[in-house]
Amino acid sequence: MPASTTALTVLAAPGTPAGPTWDEQDTDVSPGNNFDNDGVTMLFARNNTAGAIDLIFEADLYGTERTVLQVTIPGSGTENGVKVLGPFPPGRFNNHDTTEVASTGKVFVRQASGTDGQVKLCPFKVNRSLLAGAY
Repeated sequence: MPASTTALTVLAAPGTPAGPTWDEQDTDVSPGNNFDNDGVTMLFARNNTAGAIDLIFEADLYGTERTVLQVTIPGSGTENGVKVLGPFPPGRFNNHDTTEVASTGKVFVRQASGTDGQVKLCPFKVNRSLLAGAY
């Protein structure tokens, strides 16, 4: 993963002392956007432009193959440009191919096209009981 990264703040699950508060953050075309993931993290994505934009999730490295998930966030005129993604199973999406503590346990995502900051992201946790059977 890249040397410089942009960490996205994960919101606490509802009912916890720390949250939730809403904090959308810009993403960009660098592969360094990331968020902590424990399997109950979801991602709210909002596209500020009229055209659809693809996000690419850099999934874990298996041997020499990197599984990648590409997701299209609709333009602002379609479904308000909003998409909720996840959960992200840690075995597939968390970065395990490094010994750098700063990169392990994180999902890396980048904007595949467009100008930086056109997609706003907000990772958030949900109660584990709501995800029963989601995997």
